[in-house]
Amino acid sequence: MLLSLRKIAIENFRNIKPLPIEFSPFINVVFGKNGNGKTNILEAIYLLFKKKSFRKNTGLSQILSYDNEDTFIHLNAAISTTEGMQHLSLRISKDKTEYFINGKKARSNRYGTTLFIGPFDSGPFFLNASERRDLIDELICEISEDYKKILRKYFAALKFRNILLQKKPTKYREQIKAINLQMAEYSCFLFTNRNQYVQNLNKYLTETYKQLFSEEINLKIQYCPTLPLNKSSEEISKIFEMSLEKDEKTCHTTVGPHRDDYLVLFNNYNALEFCSLGQQKMAYLSILFGHLDFVLEKYNLKPIILIDDISGELDSVRWSNLINFLSKRRQQIFITTANEAFKDALNTIQDAKSIFVSSGEIYTT
Repeated sequence: MLLSLRKIAIENFRNIKPLPIEFSPFINVVFGKNGNGKTNILEAIYLLFKKKSFRKNTGLSQILSYDNEDTFIHLNAAISTTEGMQHLSLRISKDKTEYFINGKKARSNRYGTTLFIGPFDSGPFFLNASERRDLIDELICEISEDYKKILRKYFAALKFRNILLQKKPTKYREQIKAINLQMAEYSCFLFTNRNQYVQNLNKYLTETYKQLFSEEINLKIQYCPTLPLNKSSEEISKIFEMSLEKDEKTCHTTVGPHRDDYLVLFNNYNALEFCSLGQQKMAYLSILFGHLDFVLEKYNLKPIILIDDISGELDSVRWSNLINFLSKRRQQIFITTANEAFKDALNTIQDAKSIFVSSGEIYTT
């Protein structure tokens, strides 16, 4: 439904000055020296669509403008949709977060989403199973409201089960038995959807890597669930029951979707062990762009792409490949850089727009 973000006014957010910024519906090159606020623009856009920052452990106090006494953040945006131009507003205060669509209060934003690609995200992704789970869950949630709901229910049940394991109140085992049935049903759903998503994504990864980096690499993801696939909820519930003795000792649930993992295979080798850091970063980018190709072809979805200064990780050949790759997408992309040569190369793309940032001041051309 979302076509593009056409304008945004940012009030009381970090160091960004409260002036409207207009954007191209395609490539937007955010240029400026480091520390001047380029990434803050991407963060504000991400916040507008997702009601949270892409930075870890970031609350209102961290993103409020440091030179303003007001205790709220206000984002006003004009967005182009298949229903015409819409006005989307987000107001965040200490007590509440509110959306307004065309001046009327709304429960949520129904006009599209965004995907953030950061320069340092590949490291945690390859080093931590929780980062891999979180990313895959986020990507699936973008295309499935049912998955988002079941995932939320699973973690609510998991939290309650862990509390029972920690406190061990009277008859807690009977309560855990009932929770096991719930968690088993949720687990079957999550396993099926994760496995199907990975199979679909794998169809795009090798070709995406080739387009981005001009190399013939067999890239794929292997899903590694902690419980066996293709089991009934009753069979999964029994596995939860069998793990109870161990869970009682550790005081937490030791099996389930919250413990699943994913391996990235690079020519059938584990990328964490086999690849250089540069190859890992390229594989990570290919996964994200492969996801974008998948959701475009299957769901006709075009998330706004936010790319935070990755030019330092690419040589001139890969610059050219990336620029060519982005120019063909014809969807809205925001990409920051402090590299003037990379900025100039990006600006050769048709309909590209330059946005210069200096100490929070915004200048457009």
